[in-house]
Amino acid sequence: MVPKDFFIGPSTLSYILDAVLHEADVFVRSTSRDWLATIIPGTIFSLGSLPYLPFGEIIFNSAITVLYITIYIYFFNTWTQYTSVDEDRINKPERPIPAGITTSAGAKRRGMVLAALWFSFAIYRPDLIVGTWILVVATITLGRNGLGRHWFVKNTICMSVMTWALFSSPRKLMGASISNTSNHVWALAVWAGFVLYAQDFRDVDGDKQTGSWTLPMAFGDGSARLLFAFVCMPLGYMSLWYNGMAQLAPWTLAGLHVLVSYRFMTMRHKPADRASYSVGSPFRLSVTTGIINNSV
Repeated sequence: MVPKDFFIGPSTLSYILDAVLHEADVFVRSTSRDWLATIIPGTIFSLGSLPYLPFGEIIFNSAITVLYITIYIYFFNTWTQYTSVDEDRINKPERPIPAGITTSAGAKRRGMVLAALWFSFAIYRPDLIVGTWILVVATITLGRNGLGRHWFVKNTICMSVMTWALFSSPRKLMGASISNTSNHVWALAVWAGFVLYAQDFRDVDGDKQTGSWTLPMAFGDGSARLLFAFVCMPLGYMSLWYNGMAQLAPWTLAGLHVLVSYRFMTMRHKPADRASYSVGSPFRLSVTTGIINNSV
């Protein structure tokens, strides 16, 4: 029973509300850049399992899947922000630490809690252990000042394996086995390893000051743009075509690849490069939607 003298006063409620709003602000500032890039595509990808599930499992499995993806993205951003404060002050000043919303110590505490929550999924579902460890190792690698700042390690290796791990787990959590899932995930992972070089052009000045070794620094701006537009993007499209996914909407996907390549070749300044990279968010949505259609 609740004691008669138990009372939650206005000051306590105000404190709780402020704490909740503060944590919500930290979450949004930490993860908002990745909603269209990861959380929404990952959720859409998992929807391909819905026709194979009984109605009673759909809501619970969907909620667990969204929670899984969201916790990881929060963990990923918290870890990388904690280890790259100087870079964020230049390239992403709206993030919690450079914006003064939280401190490095606060980010570290959140990271520990999120890591515990993240590993709890592997306990809940042992078949997620491999994907969980891949994501953790890749996240730690990206957070290192040396290895994770190299263009090949960051994009070709880490982005590819992280895409594979992050997109293979939702289908397992949904509880429906689809024969083409493995092929789709591998194709998406290879595709991401090519097209995500677009992020190297967004913040070149800040990357130089923080010691990153991106594609434009390795080959020069002009050569890097040529390499991205005429090698990386075509290879990305070919990976989708080889798997049979591009055939679902060949002209639409080809047009999106050409559009992104054209923008990077003709609009060579920071705001345009950021906008060109942002085109990749609905781009990824279209690819994952195509995977669903192919699955169903």
